[in-house]
Amino acid sequence: MKNINAISRALWISLLIIVLTGCGFHLRGALPTLTMDNPIYIAGVDKNSDLYLELARQLRGAKSVVTETRSLAKSVLTISDYRSRERQLTLNSSNQAVEYELEESFNFSVQTSRTTVESRPLKVTRVLGRTESETLAREREEREMRINMRHDLVNQLMYQLARIN
Repeated sequence: MKNINAISRALWISLLIIVLTGCGFHLRGALPTLTMDNPIYIAGVDKNSDLYLELARQLRGAKSVVTETRSLAKSVLTISDYRSRERQLTLNSSNQAVEYELEESFNFSVQTSRTTVESRPLKVTRVLGRTESETLAREREEREMRINMRHDLVNQLMYQLARIN
């Protein structure tokens, strides 16, 4: 009886693992494995910008090598049209904006020895509520939200890069 229960439990666990991996389940925050040729050169972004630093950090976290010299690179990741926008979303009765839509976006393309990926857009949007009385808190919240949006944008890029063969 104990042997049947152990086999039954093992089958259920195996089935659960197969279902979870088949549906694309992955642990939160887990970085995808990249198959791009190393080292990778990042073009189109200032080397001191927050976007470049976040991108280089996540590439290194995915066990890729980032080079600052294009001639040494076997893969080139080009970022273009980076935009950080804000638009009024909701107005109050005094015709003052109380909600804003924040947007971070860019296009990317990849060139490796095996393949070329044409320019593709990525975009992240969030809604930010504002009141006139909390100016300093509002500015801090927007700054933190933009940092998180940039992180999410680079995460999207990492998953796109993981699909490149």
